[in-house]
Amino acid sequence: MMEAPDVAKTNAVYGKIQNPYPSDVQITKIESDWYGSIELHESMNDDYGIMRMRKQSLPLTFKMNETLKLTKGGKHLMLYDKKKNNGSIKIIFYLSNGLKLEEIVEVRKK
Repeated sequence: MMEAPDVAKTNAVYGKIQNPYPSDVQITKIESDWYGSIELHESMNDDYGIMRMRKQSLPLTFKMNETLKLTKGGKHLMLYDKKKNNGSIKIIFYLSNGLKLEEIVEVRKK
């Protein structure tokens, strides 16, 4: 994740998340104590060729051993209402099997 200016209240996260479980699970909620809310979005071209960002509904099925790629111009996480600013952010993915995945996202300088 690229560092945002101190006044910015939103940011985006790109990368990869892997389902390590031997069965399908659903991502039911995504949160971080550093941001007020996190949403899964997908960017896609509309009928006029204009790139639009659309919120994706949860739960999201995460297939066995699937790797979810979070990319610019594709699926990505949108972080809203920044509360803290530091060198890394912990993002928690709550799963339908009662477990959670915790990912540490490093914030890179521009």
